Amino acid sequence: MTPVQGAIALSLKDVFTFFFIMLGPLRLIGPFAKLTAGRPEGELRQVALQGSGIATLTVLVAGLIGSSMLVKWHVVVGALAIAGGILFFVVALRMVLSPYTEEAKPAAGPAPAPVPAAALVRLLVPDIVSPWGICAVIFVLTLMPAQTIPIMGILIGIMALDLLAMLFARQILRYLAFPLQLVGTVMGVLQVALSVQMVVLGIRLIAIERFGAHFPPL
Repeated sequence: MTPVQGAIALSLKDVFTFFFIMLGPLRLIGPFAKLTAGRPEGELRQVALQGSGIATLTVLVAGLIGSSMLVKWHVVVGALAIAGGILFFVVALRMVLSPYTEEAKPAAGPAPAPVPAAALVRLLVPDIVSPWGICAVIFVLTLMPAQTIPIMGILIGIMALDLLAMLFARQILRYLAFPLQLVGTVMGVLQVALSVQMVVLGIRLIAIERFGAHFPPL
């Protein structure tokens, strides 16, 4: 075990929580429902299945390749944590502040032409597999290389939850729109805090790896 790995005590339960926040379904329901508004149920299922399949393959491959390239490029894991934390902070802060900064929308013009299903899938995949989510996967795989298979299983489980959330997005919003809004507000604040903690953790890991600093395990 390296000093960096010894500085963070992550269990698989912690990994699930981490991935659920970064890649989980709560942030997908609203955008997916908006993206597929007015579409027939069959097309909705097609977009959800294709988007989820591509996203799952993307996150698995990106995680494995990224953790390998991190070592080959001699990038310290702390730098990755800082980069992911900054990206996540910008997005999470925008989510929290958006209700207070949105400008009045102009009067609606003619309805735009329907977007083909294939184009919808391309628009959807970045929402499922975000850059900061991929950073999180690479970060965890680098810290816990002996747990690669269980971590991949957790990732597939999270992607399955995302798929279920997309398939039932309309029903969820029909009955749980207000509770989801409250949960989303709380989650947004926690995500801002998590992003700051990722940056602090990255600085700490760099101090351990580059300067031999000693900290008690987190």
